Amino acid sequence: MNGLGSQMQTLLERTIQVPKAAFAKAEDRPTVAQHFASLKVSKELVHSTEILVVDDIVTSGSMLLASVSRLQEAYPDLRIKAFALIRTMSGEEITEIINICAGSIRSRGERAVRNP
Repeated sequence: MNGLGSQMQTLLERTIQVPKAAFAKAEDRPTVAQHFASLKVSKELVHSTEILVVDDIVTSGSMLLASVSRLQEAYPDLRIKAFALIRTMSGEEITEIINICAGSIRSRGERAVRNP
């Protein structure tokens, strides 16, 4: 798995459809709670000490935060981290494609706040 993990499992399933954040105004994007309510853990994890959640694009981070929260609820003793291939940068001009960073996503009220 190229150093990312020893196995891959699909653990989350969306049970309720929510609007896609990428095409919505910031105030119309689904909240962390909406994403959380739309997800269920679909499988039992097989032999692991940590989980790496992989996402393609992070807009506000609400979906990623809800995913990690749902997994943390199901597996409270495991370390859970997240990785996203792309993070959107609203209002900024794109100056380079490669801009690797480490950051955090936290809940602020009903919304997620991503840094950076």
